[in-house]
Amino acid sequence: MKNPSLPDNAQFSVVVQSFGSKIVGVVNEQQGTGTRSEALSYDGFTAGANTVYLPNITRKFFGLFDTPFIIQNLGSSTASVTASFKSFDGTGPTIVIPRTIDPGRAKPIDPDSDDINLGAPGLTDNKQYAVTVSANQPVAVVVNTQADKASVANPVASATDGITSGAATVYGAYAAKNAQGVGRRSSIIVQNLGGAAVTPKITFTPLNGGPGTANTYTFGAINPNSSKAFDPRFSFSTQGTTNVPCSTGGADCLADGEYSIRIDALGGTIAAQVNIETATTAMGYSATATPATKFFLPNLTKSLCFCPTPTQTTGWSTPILLQSVTATTVTISWYNFAGGSLAFTQTVSLAPGTATRIDPWSSSQLTADRQYSVVVDGGTGTVTAIVSEFASGGDNAMMYEGFAAIP
Repeated sequence: MKNPSLPDNAQFSVVVQSFGSKIVGVVNEQQGTGTRSEALSYDGFTAGANTVYLPNITRKFFGLFDTPFIIQNLGSSTASVTASFKSFDGTGPTIVIPRTIDPGRAKPIDPDSDDINLGAPGLTDNKQYAVTVSANQPVAVVVNTQADKASVANPVASATDGITSGAATVYGAYAAKNAQGVGRRSSIIVQNLGGAAVTPKITFTPLNGGPGTANTYTFGAINPNSSKAFDPRFSFSTQGTTNVPCSTGGADCLADGEYSIRIDALGGTIAAQVNIETATTAMGYSATATPATKFFLPNLTKSLCFCPTPTQTTGWSTPILLQSVTATTVTISWYNFAGGSLAFTQTVSLAPGTATRIDPWSSSQLTADRQYSVVVDGGTGTVTAIVSEFASGGDNAMMYEGFAAIP
């Protein structure tokens, strides 16, 4: 729905209120056409926190990637906010950037800018940083990762929410290496939220029915408030050092395929972000620290194109990535946007620790060129769920996390 009263070329923070029922919502960011299309998706926030963690913030990374983040004050009083930047490699001082934000309002921090009112002076080009945002009011943070300057032939962008809580074990429903015939891959960035160094282990489990070989990777020690990245293109033993490409699989190399992940940090507290890329697309999501019995997915589509003859390759379609933590039977209920009626209910069987892709085009009961909201119910067992969103052309790929039901 367009709002003609809003001026063009402007940014806004938004507060959405519901009276009588709880709600959740996602935001889709889109710009450009054709090969210069970009699409980003992130969750709206139902609550804020006084501390928010951002595992992967970059300044002119490879000369391309910038990660501006936007902080919104969800409290009732003016927020005094600091963002503390700690480099992945441990060199250089911790850079602290302040912001003062009125209730309901938002302010950005752009690592590429040296303007203290907009950016983060003191950061080093081509570096990655773990960031901790602290405030005296509850805040929410959205991170936009982008490589889309005019000189970039194939601009890409993605969005993720800041992380408000960690755990000793976090879960991700999707990771990839050289997958789907388009070279899709996912770097995994883990941030240590605790007070002592940790050595997290990633367990890779192939998606049901998909390619891949189960494997594990153990990080080197991650210091408090710091992050480290795993890049599936490189052998385990050379991660973060010589970064030697590998393709054979085996004990020192992740095999090509699609996976769900579990990251364990015994006795620690961690958060993780998964960045999923091809040469022409980018999307990302935050790993789940609190699996739940029920998740809400506000926006699902089956070839949404507003066109007379939708096909599987037209418009937007949104496969769900569903991961079981303890659930064995999961019920998925699809509701029509128009009128809210129940369109279809399906039951999925999963072994704990596995994950599967659920494509709207696999269900003839769902009508093409439609939007749906979805409820994922694991019964007495727990799950995680994310939604991937795809359309043809440019960087028309984005992803958002499901909303866990509040007990």
